[in-house]
Amino acid sequence: MNRSNPKCLKMVPKLITPEEKESRMNICADILNNIDTAKATEILNQLTEADFQHCFQQYAIVWSGIEIAKSTLKAKKLLL
Repeated sequence: MNRSNPKCLKMVPKLITPEEKESRMNICADILNNIDTAKATEILNQLTEADFQHCFQQYAIVWSGIEIAKSTLKAKKLLL
């Protein structure tokens, strides 16, 4: 994933040792991974049971055909 930004490039000194460069890159990669993980966690926490049911129904339609999805809906209505 390339997230370079011209504005950010001005903040990095032009002359750094390879060790400093590697260290900076590792720190930035860790920060970006933490941000991505936090966003994913937030999205997963916002999911509801209805979202999971919808996903299951779509899975059933795609992989098992419409008849199985209809029977699942009928069984669900019977349970209610």
